This record gives sequence, structure tokens and C-alpha cells, in this order.
Amino acid sequence: MFRYIFVLVISASLLYGCTTSITARYRDLERAEGLLSGGQFDEAISIYRSHIDYRLNLDKRASWENPYFYLLLIGDIELKRRSPEAAYVAYKEALSHGVDKNLISDRIRSLSHWHEEQGGIEKSIDILRSHRELDPLLFDAMLDRLARKLTDKEEFSLN
Repeated sequence: MFRYIFVLVISASLLYGCTTSITARYRDLERAEGLLSGGQFDEAISIYRSHIDYRLNLDKRASWENPYFYLLLIGDIELKRRSPEAAYVAYKEALSHGVDKNLISDRIRSLSHWHEEQGGIEKSIDILRSHRELDPLLFDAMLDRLARKLTDKEEFSLN
């Protein structure tokens, strides 16, 4: 994923004549990736937030580029470090800034699955219900599966 992002950033920068700090920005993103693999989540998040600000403040930026995309990566980091509320905030912020709904949908489903795996079926259902409009077909399928699982669990506890 990182290489794809880099290609987009470089392409946009070259297209719009912003070549001054391309190498430095590439190194920053590469450093963030290295920090992630070393478990230095706060530092990686800081670099991604700095990169968002940098891209937003460029005088010339491709009209299709949405620097808020990096909020998805920040949310992913938060989920990786077991901070689902912080991940949820990052995903919702990305949604509010026009990041592609399909990408957000994937993240919301991952967040829901994370809660399910932690035993929070009710929380998982709440998350899916509150964002059902992102992808009604997939969310309804997950909701149906979770509802059956919850019902089975309740029936088992009654017996």
C-alpha cells in the first residue's frame, strides 16, 4: 500500500511542479513505515499528520488528491495498537473529509470485526448499524451473521 501512495504523491508533485521536497517527503513516509514495524505508533501517526498538513498547504495539488486519506492509515495504526475508539474517530474524520466511502466501509467492517473478536458483539452490531449506508449489502450480511451469533449465544446461556 505504501508504494502505491508514494507513486500517487510523486506523480501529483511532478505534475504540479512541486519537486522541492519530494525526496524528503518520501523519506518521511518511509520512516513512518519503519516506525510502525518497530511499534513506535505515536511517532508514525505524527509523521502521517504532518504529511496531511504538508499536502493540504501545497499551492498546487492535484484536484483528485485527498490528503485526508492518511487518516485511514492512522486509524489502522490505532486499531493495531488496540485503541478501537481512536481508530473509529480517525475513520469518521476521513469520511467527513470526503475520503472514498468504499475505503471507509472496509475500515468500519474491520473495526466491527475487531469488536466481535474481543467478545463485543453488541458493539460490533452498533457500529455496523450506524454506518450501514456505506455499503448496505455487506453490512446487512454482517449484521445478519452477528444477530444469529448473538441469538445462539443467548439460547445457549438459557439452556
